[in-house]
Amino acid sequence: MEVSVRLININLGKNKELLESCRPLKEYSWFVDSVRNKKDHGKMSLEEAVDCTLEEMPEDFYIREFLLGNRAEVKNMCLTEYNEAETMQMFKEEGLAEGRDMRDKEKITDMLRRGKTVEEIVDFCDYPYEQVKEIADALEA
Repeated sequence: MEVSVRLININLGKNKELLESCRPLKEYSWFVDSVRNKKDHGKMSLEEAVDCTLEEMPEDFYIREFLLGNRAEVKNMCLTEYNEAETMQMFKEEGLAEGRDMRDKEKITDMLRRGKTVEEIVDFCDYPYEQVKEIADALEA
């Protein structure tokens, strides 16, 4: 099975031709942008930003009635997507940190095997003494 995916940026101000040709998509783009701005710059919680954006949505928006009629689901979706994005970012940062730790351990191990002392490695590379000593002790065991 082969799958091809085309990702299209529908953030407000991007792909104007597409957004102009699909009014509900343009309105949704406005909605998402407004929620983000209220949350990031208005110092509101995500839930407050969603509520405020729903109340401020222009009367002539096609999606207004649907979003207001399904307010609880809209809020839940926004909270879920936002939390998922935060969680993915946290995993990414943790993965990068783990990668750095593994790389550092490999470098320290290599230097110890080449005859460098714990003190030389700490002085030259600025690794914490405890980290280098722990690796040295494990190699001796």
